[in-house]
Formats: sequence, structure tokens, C-alpha cells
Amino acid sequence: VGLALGAAVGAWLEWALLRGNLSRQIGSIGVGAGALGRLFIAAFAAAAAGYGASLALQDIYPLVAAGIVASVFGIVYLAIARLLKVTEAHVVVEGLLRRLRRRRS
Repeated sequence: VGLALGAAVGAWLEWALLRGNLSRQIGSIGVGAGALGRLFIAAFAAAAAGYGASLALQDIYPLVAAGIVASVFGIVYLAIARLLKVTEAHVVVEGLLRRLRRRRS
């Protein structure tokens, strides 16, 4: 827990210093409170779905279960972020759907 906490604090500190330096050099940066809120909603929903999947897959080989849980998290995150109109999620999902349609043709 200590290592994870130290890494998290270090990452936030590095981000704050980097953001301050970039703001001085190129102007205001950031995604805005609304977009950040939508990203957090998608992340929490995906985490809940991933946790639920991990509970359902307790009897499966751990490496296989991890792959399924990560897939569930990613799919739910992209789906919810797209529903919440996060531009980047929309671009990723549309690109994946385009590739799937090409393979079917």
C-alpha cells in the first residue's frame, strides 16, 4: 500500500509541476470540470463492472480472469464515455466499428 500511495502522490506532484510549467509556456491547459466529471463517471462505472466480473470469475484461472476483467472494464468505459459524449471515446469507438465493418465485407 505504501508503494502504491507513494507512486500516486509522486505522479500527482509531477503532473502539477508539469501543468504549471506548460501553462506558463503555452497558456491554459486542461479538459475542464464538465469533461473531467464525465470521465470519472465512466471510470467508476467501469470499475464497478470490472469488480463485478472479478467476483463472478473467482473460480477461473487468474490470468484468464484478469484478461476478461480488463476487457469488461475497457468496453464499459468506452461505452459510457461515448454515451456521455466524450469526444475521444467517440473517435475510438467509431474507429473500432469501422474496422469491424470492413472485416465483415
